[in-house]
Amino acid sequence: MKTAYHILASKLRKAARNGTRVTFDPAQVQLLMSPQIYKAIARLELEELTAPCRQDNQPLGPQERAALPAMSSAPTGFGIAQIETTGPSAGTKTEQAEMDVGLAAGRLASAAVMQVSRLKRHKTH
Repeated sequence: MKTAYHILASKLRKAARNGTRVTFDPAQVQLLMSPQIYKAIARLELEELTAPCRQDNQPLGPQERAALPAMSSAPTGFGIAQIETTGPSAGTKTEQAEMDVGLAAGRLASAAVMQVSRLKRHKTH
């Protein structure tokens, strides 16, 4: 008497031997999803997916490190100026810049109010 696992294994071997596709019926799919079999498939899938990560994270040997370009914090290229290390931090505004932003925001708000006022006037006529 052939068991369900024997039939499944025979089907897989035949497809592998002939280089053909294999089609599973729902009961055979349930067998493949059983904890014993699916755990092995999931482990193999995990190894396959994480292999490139493990390969990329290997420490470099002395020859590989020597082949890397030298790192420098000095500016390179045409038209690149030295970055100032003193003064206001990035993102901070001067007093004049804050006033300019405030003025621009006020103008935008006034324009929006005028636009809404015009729309209301047109609707009431």
